[in-house]
Amino acid sequence: MEGRRAFRFWFYLRQGWSTYVAFAVTMVNTVTLTYYLAVENYPGLSGLFPSFGQYALTVVAATVPAVALVGYVHYKKSRSFRSDMDVIVESNPYASRVQKNSETVLGLNLEILRLVAKMSEGGRVTEEERARIARIGAELEKYMKERPGDIKSMSTVFDEY
Repeated sequence: MEGRRAFRFWFYLRQGWSTYVAFAVTMVNTVTLTYYLAVENYPGLSGLFPSFGQYALTVVAATVPAVALVGYVHYKKSRSFRSDMDVIVESNPYASRVQKNSETVLGLNLEILRLVAKMSEGGRVTEEERARIARIGAELEKYMKERPGDIKSMSTVFDEY
């Protein structure tokens, strides 16, 4: 368990660093470097931005919306995010399990609704439908026992059956 705790700490450290600290440091670094290496050394640019503060405000005001738009396009309009998620799902047994579980639950709910609707109209379950219910039950039981990797250690309320 200690090893797992250490890896979780390492994960949180990387996420915090790359998401927040590196972002802030990179932004400050970029604005500072471009001002002191480019703007300050070119008379036309230094006339346009006479102080670092004015330059920093202008760059931040222009780049923040532009970069947010790029992020929006990445998530909502491009194929690249979908490809990222495909790789994550393919390589992560938890993600693929969640997807398959969702599809299984939807199918099971449809079967239950169909049977409830039939029975609410006074219909009886036929032998064919009982066989189908038994087959679905056996498939679900088999599926639940085939948990990949670490998921096997996660028990469910149905493990006793």
